[in-house]
Amino acid sequence: MTATLLIETHGEVALLRLNRPQRRNAINGALLDELTAALARLEADPAVRALVVTGNEQAFSAGQDLKEPEPVDFVERINAAFNRLEDFPKPTVAAIGGWCIAGGLELALTCDARIAGDGAKIGDWHARINSIGGAGATVRLVRLLGLAAAKELVLSGAVLEAAAAQRIGLVSAVVPSAELVVAAIERARGFCIGSPSTVSNAKRSMMAAADLALADALAFSLRAQAEVRAAQPASVTEQFKERRRDHRDKPE
Repeated sequence: MTATLLIETHGEVALLRLNRPQRRNAINGALLDELTAALARLEADPAVRALVVTGNEQAFSAGQDLKEPEPVDFVERINAAFNRLEDFPKPTVAAIGGWCIAGGLELALTCDARIAGDGAKIGDWHARINSIGGAGATVRLVRLLGLAAAKELVLSGAVLEAAAAQRIGLVSAVVPSAELVVAAIERARGFCIGSPSTVSNAKRSMMAAADLALADALAFSLRAQAEVRAAQPASVTEQFKERRRDHRDKPE
């Protein structure tokens, strides 16, 4: 049986490539199971510092595979897999080439950053099939774009060219399609400047900021900061304090 997900390593960055090209990388139960298993394995691997998720030049993913019978627990499985990717403690980048619609967009939205090839076509699409995204589209789009822009995208069923997606903040960069994966790997590598503890806790703190009231989010960030400091050697903590003193003592 052909794997629905291929895993490559590029130094400290793992590349997950959806591998159902004959179905435009449509999402089915097998792919969700392989994605969940891969995330568990990569999360536990200290050599992996960041993750890139991609498809191919024809499609990142065209969403749920509607030509297969839907498993009775499909909604639970897709949300469990996507939530696990969103909560992945290492930086994640979606490299979007070709079609990225419906569930494919929902998958991309769970990543920390999204970059697109110049031939990408990106949209929610669910309204076109009289559906509402069951894996977070109407929630994550509002949080990412704001209410007005999310309404425009969801209610119209529009499919955006890459440049238009960048203009509204759906993707952060557009690169030539032939350079997409390399650019995404470099973007992911650039997110590894801090220690694993620093990066993980920074992600957790920002996710809390999206969910909690201000006072609770600030308290969470202080707990995360304490975890980061506790994980550093004493010499690193002293260097941080020294740099902060130097900055404070500099004349304006």
